[in-house]
Amino acid sequence: LDVTAQSVFATALLVVGAALVVGTWIGRGRGLIAVGAVLTVCLVVAAILDVPLRGGIGTRFDTPTTTANLRSAYHLAIGREILDLSAVPLDGRVRHVDVTVGVGELRVVAPANAKVVVHATTGTGRIELPGTQVNGTHLSRDATYATAGPQTGEIDLDLHVGAGSLEVDRSFQGAQP
Repeated sequence: LDVTAQSVFATALLVVGAALVVGTWIGRGRGLIAVGAVLTVCLVVAAILDVPLRGGIGTRFDTPTTTANLRSAYHLAIGREILDLSAVPLDGRVRHVDVTVGVGELRVVAPANAKVVVHATTGTGRIELPGTQVNGTHLSRDATYATAGPQTGEIDLDLHVGAGSLEVDRSFQGAQP
């Protein structure tokens, strides 16, 4: 089930609005006005930040070692996702991987012996790619990294963090949680 922050806040605001209508007939609805105001602000912030809330909560450390274990998509709602692709044999092929984190941290260790194409976006936070780092809101960076020696293939990364940090690392083999 994919639930966005916008749909949660919009549904809650709808329920509070209905309760306010009922409260006008039976009284005691003034406290709901403050709740409705807070939900309205949260709805606006969620719409601006584009925070995808799907895939669970917590810390994940994914290390696929075969192409059969490499999924095309990884999703985490809230938490820390570490995806170590350094041991995946690409066999001269192009592999596409889509990774989203709603709120939290995303770290991808890319293979050192492959061409890596990165499309990174954040609603708010930080993007750190080899040789560059930016902070702010509505960030988007595209980069391509080739190897000095023979390439084993290509990996195309579509990375998105709603609010938090996004990092791509090619400096070493094997990531640490």
